[in-house]
Amino acid sequence: MTGVAEKNGGESLQRRRMARIADVAALSGASTATVDRVLNQR
Repeated sequence: MTGVAEKNGGESLQRRRMARIADVAALSGASTATVDRVLNQR
């Protein structure tokens, strides 16, 4: 996710290093519930 810092003015890089579940779901075409379930299976 290299575009996250530029899109938010660069200030989110220190505050939030990971993409939000909604961002991942939108980019992948999966539902937010699916992304949440997969990421929590560690």
